[in-house]
Amino acid sequence: VLVVFECAMFVGMLLGLALSLRWALALSLVLQMLNITYQVMFLKESFPAERRKPIKMSSLIPVRGLMILKRNAHLKQLSFVFMLSSFIGMGIMKVQTNYFQKHLPWDKKANYISVIL
Repeated sequence: VLVVFECAMFVGMLLGLALSLRWALALSLVLQMLNITYQVMFLKESFPAERRKPIKMSSLIPVRGLMILKRNAHLKQLSFVFMLSSFIGMGIMKVQTNYFQKHLPWDKKANYISVIL
């Protein structure tokens, strides 16, 4: 499955070079519609019928699964560290370009290179 995904990504990059933006978006839309049609109409359910259960409405609440992180003090602390690290990292990413261009010898080309890396 991963090989097929990687090959599809490679073909997509090659097509992206050859197509205009309008055609690339149109092709992407068509392929997404084909993918959804395949998944809904032709892909069989793989879970055995005797093991299936009705869906619980409480399991559809997105943040409900995060309650597992409150089981003990160590998980709470680890979750807090990861959350804080994510917020700080995103904040730094927001201001670093302006800061680097204003206070360091950093031009737009360096921004493109840093994004690629």
